[in-house]
Amino acid sequence: MSISKFQQLVEIVNEDYTKTYQYLEKNFTFINQLTQKLADDFGCSLKDLFFVSSEEKIFFVENGPEDLITIENDCSFKFRLLIKIPVQPFNMNVSGHSFSEKNLVPPSGVVLVMAIKQYNNSFIVEVSNNIRKADFTINPTVDDSWVELLECCFELTKAMLEGGLERRISELGILRDNTSKQNFGFTWREK
Repeated sequence: MSISKFQQLVEIVNEDYTKTYQYLEKNFTFINQLTQKLADDFGCSLKDLFFVSSEEKIFFVENGPEDLITIENDCSFKFRLLIKIPVQPFNMNVSGHSFSEKNLVPPSGVVLVMAIKQYNNSFIVEVSNNIRKADFTINPTVDDSWVELLECCFELTKAMLEGGLERRISELGILRDNTSKQNFGFTWREK
């Protein structure tokens, strides 16, 4: 017995749903693998990594990236990853709020902007900050393919933290958009 034309259409859409869910699962699995590899390489816990939403809210990496990514026109999955540096919050009583508003307070974390895109059995990973951008092709099953990406993430993070107060003062007059400010550093403030 042959199936109806309508049932054929239903099967086409059902197959499309299945493939779409598999595609999404593969991307989110890779993002989770990436954050775990980064935590392992940095020698920190996943509790030190957060996703930053477009509204500047932070979410634990362990809760997953599903609601915190944007799909770019090239179908890459873009997200901002906050690496929290466990330091005491800056005491605003010694400086006043203007010091903080001018981004002169030491950062207690760094945000890396990342984008991933499936390419055959690999992923193209773009990592950037306000200093530079780099692309890597990662085969998730080959440990050696991660080495350069992880080293680049460390170097970008370190570069954003180096220079201290002198650097922040020298950049005080430079007009930056919100994305650049967030890429430079992240400061936990006492409420």
